[in-house]
Amino acid sequence: MMTGIRADEPRRVVKIRHRKSTSESKWATMLMPLADAGVGVQDVSEFWSSQPFDLKLPTINGRTLEGNCDLCFLKGAKQVYSIIASDRPKAEWWARMESSVVSGGKFTGDGARFRSDRPSYQQMLDYSDTQFDMFADQDEAIECFCGD
Repeated sequence: MMTGIRADEPRRVVKIRHRKSTSESKWATMLMPLADAGVGVQDVSEFWSSQPFDLKLPTINGRTLEGNCDLCFLKGAKQVYSIIASDRPKAEWWARMESSVVSGGKFTGDGARFRSDRPSYQQMLDYSDTQFDMFADQDEAIECFCGD
């Protein structure tokens, strides 16, 4: 099994290399070709920018917030909420999955959460609906004389 962990993600590389076994299962062995080749985020960015198409993934300071899994429960809560606030429909699937959890082969209607240490996706959706951009109507800059 190959994973796209880069050389500039040393904590993740070390964590995998220090496992008792490099095997994820009896059928798969974990390999990290990008890390082994010294590939970093800049190399990946250069690769994608040279392609004839654009994935249109927002990147901030060289970090792609959404990546392979837009609202993955392993991402930080602030990052997940930021994505929900900017693109509500992405969270609807995650909220639906939490609410449709089946327990013991029977739908309970109670749902469950991917993480118990933070609000559910539905709660984050509801919260984002009550927020607003307080600077939305303030698109004019104040005149200044800095250059005079």
